[in-house]
Order: sequence, then C-alpha cells, then structure tokens
Amino acid sequence: FALTNWNVSFLTTAVADGAYNISLNVSDFAGNYNDTIQTGSFNIDNTKPKTTIVFPTSGANVSNVTGVITINGTVNDTTSLENNNTIKVYLFNSTGSIQQTLNVAGVFSQAQTNWNVTLDTATLLDGVYNISVNITDMIGNYNDSVRSDGVIVDNVKPKASIVYPTLGTNLSNVSGTIRINGTINDTTSLVNNGTVKLHIFNSTGSIQQTLAVLGTYSQANTNWNVTLDTLTLLDGVYNVSINVSDMSGNYNDSVRVNGLIVDNTKPLGSIVSPLTGLNTSGTLVINGTVNDTLAGVDNSTLKVYILSRTGAVLATFNVTGTVSSAQTNWNVSFLT
Repeated sequence: FALTNWNVSFLTTAVADGAYNISLNVSDFAGNYNDTIQTGSFNIDNTKPKTTIVFPTSGANVSNVTGVITINGTVNDTTSLENNNTIKVYLFNSTGSIQQTLNVAGVFSQAQTNWNVTLDTATLLDGVYNISVNITDMIGNYNDSVRSDGVIVDNVKPKASIVYPTLGTNLSNVSGTIRINGTINDTTSLVNNGTVKLHIFNSTGSIQQTLAVLGTYSQANTNWNVTLDTLTLLDGVYNVSINVSDMSGNYNDSVRVNGLIVDNTKPLGSIVSPLTGLNTSGTLVINGTVNDTLAGVDNSTLKVYILSRTGAVLATFNVTGTVSSAQTNWNVSFLT
C-alpha cells in the first residue's frame, strides 16, 4: 500500500494545561504491532497570561514632577511563556479614545516578572485617563482585562488669589485681628487641603509668620480666609504669600501681595504755640507738629479743639494741608 495521511481532532480544553507527549500505535493485518512512534514534549496552554498594574492605581493622581512617571506591574504565564513583543500599555481618555500606546521591553520568564514603562505626562492634556495593559503568550492567549481607571494627569499649578489685603493696604489692630482672604481652585486633581499656607515676610524677605489655612476645597473656585493678629508683628512693611499644592504635587507660591503696612502705633503730635499760661487777645495763631513715620497721618482727621476750663468744646478747626510721614508743621488761626 502507498503512504496514507491520517488525522484526528483533539480538544485541548479537555485536559489541564501542561506538557504532553503523543504516541501513535498501529497494527497491520498480519498482526505486526508498532507503538514506538512518539512526539517530543509539547505544551497545552488555554489560560490567559496574568498581569497586574501596580502603579498607578485606579484614581491615582500623577504629575510631571520629574518629566516622566514609571508605570509598572507584574506579568507571568506558568505554561508557555509570554510573547515578549506583545506587552503593550494603552492610555485611553475619558471618551475611550486611545491617546498613547507604549511598548513594554524586556524578557519575561514563566515566574512572576516585573515590568515597567515610562510615560511623559506632559505629552498628555490634563484630565482623567484609563490605563490598560495587554499581553499575549506564545500560544496566542490574549489578556486585555487588566485596567487602572480614573488616573488623573495634572501638570497645572492650582490657582489662588489674595482678595484682601490689596497692594499697599495699611493694616491696623482695630479689633485685635484682621482677616486675610482670597480664592483657590484646581480644576483637575483638587487642592491638597493640608498644604494651603500663608507666609508673612518682612522687608528683608525673612518669614515672620506661617499661618495654616484650614478648610476643604473643591475643584470649583472656593473662598479661603485666615486671621492675623497684627500685634504679634513689629510695625513695618510686609509681603504676604499664599502657597498651595494640589493632589498631584503641583505647587504654586507665586501669588503675593507686597508692601503691606502694619502700624499699631499712634501718630505723634505737639502744640508749640501758645504756651501754657499765655495771655492773648485778637487773633491767636495756634501751631505745632505732627508725624507718623510709617503709615502717615490721615489729613482728614487733623483737628484742633478749643476747650473751656470744664472741658466743653467751644470751637473746632480743621487743619488743612497735606501731612507727610515725616514731621510736619501745622497751624490754625483763632479769633479770640
């Protein structure tokens, strides 16, 4: 008889994954028997390779702190090995569109092996992304079920403002404290509440006080405030800075209000003429000096009162003119 081909179908899922041999047994009509025909060992593998994403986890905040982040995880296939060229990481935006595909390089054994790939988050728009790692083994089993969803890419500093005090404001201890306030927001990853701090610098740039701004801040524009007892500061000129970080680690310390004047000292004044005990008639010229070395005198408040011996106000005169921070002379005429 001529050589004849034969075949038989075998459902590999009927047996467990593992290494197998095939033996062919055949007899002819004369009773001759052959059971020496065997194949070498081969693997049956119907199980998808296993993989994980260790970082970033679902909901993680990632930022471009050092230019790139490292996405990493594990992979293993206990039977047929991973096909090294097939491990890919996909980044999807919130609409499901692939924004980047990253090839994971390396040689992976059957045992659990670590993998990693770098991502420059600055190449992505800020927003929420889903990450999927896809892998195929040498048999062709494919696993694309491992995902890390809701990963936030945020490379933009949180925004902040100082509403009060404004540039050049005079701060006085009218009621024991003043309230410094402003707004803050981060449209992507939220403000890290514990990082909002207000720094008070003196004119040489040295921090005199640091005030923690307490509260819970949403992505939307949120108001903040903190109280400052100006009596804890020496009179002088100060700069105020609001510092804030978001949950991705982006830091903003660029919002400042400069030239704030803390002045809790009364202005100085004197009456030079008339002298005590002077007898006079006709027109009396009253004069003296006034000065405030820091905030300056409020000209509209400079008044001279003529009092009786009992303390009753007989006349009031507004002192006109502009008074500087330095010592300034003033005078007013009174018709006796």
